[in-house]
Amino acid sequence: MKVKERHPLYQGLANIVGAGHVTDDDFACWATIGGIGIEVPPESQLVGPPDIVVRPQSTEQVSRVMKLAQRTSTPVTVAGAKSGIGGGHMPSEGGILLDMLDMDKVLDIDEDSMVVWTQAGCTWSKMLTELERKGLTTGFLGPCGNLSAAVGGGIALNSFGVNTPKYGHTGECVASLEVVLPTGEVIRTGTRSNQNANFTYRYLQGPDMAGLFIGGSGVFGVVTEAAFRIYDIPKYIEFTGFAFKSIEAALEAMYRMQRRRYVIDGMMLVGETVKMMVPQADPETIALLAVAFDDNDERIVKIQKEVCDEIALQCGGQDCGPEIAQLVVSNKWGLATTMSMSYGNAMECVVPTSTMNALRGRVKACLEHAAAHAPDLARVPHTDMPSNQCFALVSQQAMVLVGYLGNFTPWDKKLRQKCYQIDRDFQYWRIKELGDCVYWIGHRGTEAVVASWHPAYHEFLKKLKRTVDPNLILNRGILGLT
Repeated sequence: MKVKERHPLYQGLANIVGAGHVTDDDFACWATIGGIGIEVPPESQLVGPPDIVVRPQSTEQVSRVMKLAQRTSTPVTVAGAKSGIGGGHMPSEGGILLDMLDMDKVLDIDEDSMVVWTQAGCTWSKMLTELERKGLTTGFLGPCGNLSAAVGGGIALNSFGVNTPKYGHTGECVASLEVVLPTGEVIRTGTRSNQNANFTYRYLQGPDMAGLFIGGSGVFGVVTEAAFRIYDIPKYIEFTGFAFKSIEAALEAMYRMQRRRYVIDGMMLVGETVKMMVPQADPETIALLAVAFDDNDERIVKIQKEVCDEIALQCGGQDCGPEIAQLVVSNKWGLATTMSMSYGNAMECVVPTSTMNALRGRVKACLEHAAAHAPDLARVPHTDMPSNQCFALVSQQAMVLVGYLGNFTPWDKKLRQKCYQIDRDFQYWRIKELGDCVYWIGHRGTEAVVASWHPAYHEFLKKLKRTVDPNLILNRGILGLT
């Protein structure tokens, strides 16, 4: 049997990271491109396996790998825990996969500046566990794969997730970043750009360059270290849940609660999703709103709950007790992700809304879209699971993540392909017709996002890309910059 030849850069990469941290084995390369999203081969023609996988142990090694790749014009794709929906961790043209999972240390918990420094391959779970030992926590607690997701991926995608309503997306919680540019230079953003400063803060040191890498899908640089703001763990938490007989009433309540800025986290279930996720709810419930509040002062958290309870009652909600709300809020990602992984795909968009009418219209449009495609997606055999469910996640400033789960038989190739096409059409429809935003762009949403951009804005991003990445090697195929 013919022995496979080594990748041309194998020895050079082995000299940088050590032979035990680099492989060009076909099985290992294919094993790196899994994910929870639908942007995977064979349905997707946009992604495939890398030619070689490298696991750096330090920022210095990442820098040397990028310099080697730049000299040889070899494509590089950055990957973390690979829990993303958009497929951004998968190569579009082979090349090097820079697997960051060995860079998983919590480097410092600075209780004076109230920040935690961590390597980008560290999982949210590991970081939060170490903080918990000191009675501390981050505000935003990680994206939907938060137990296993890496912080670098959350930064690259500006993830939405647990505690977003109070603290915002990942970007609002970042204090500073260490980044390796595609040419190999290492920079630090925020006050850490001051060579003499230890204090960590994102602003007050010239332009906010951290923002270039937050939500940039890794196209402008490799985040190797990050600082997040930290807080004392709240001592008190309250849950409240209300059932509504109309979607409009539930949305009105959610919108008014958001404007108060009391809600730490929440979720609104709509239609068949209520039956799926909370079977004990009243059968007449059309929408279920579940929210949580927390604080270190028991009086404050109780007042916040009382105010929001009154809002829900004014909107016609029926109090269904804290137990249902706790079930939904505390395990919202577990329930939603289990359904998506087991039966289909979550088709989601972030909805930036400024008025109640806009919010109502977008959720209604999503439901109608789900109903229109229900015949295209099969019910799961031997279960009572419905074909489509709709949900909305409460966020800051009347922004919500609206989507539906399209269930299909995962081993049916034709249905997988159909669901993949519906998902791509969904992105275009939401952006073009409603002005919404694709969630977790990666390869999955790039085409739709680029089509929505003003040409001058897209050209500006291309100029930035060519400046920091002259050979256009990093995360090719994403954001239409290569």
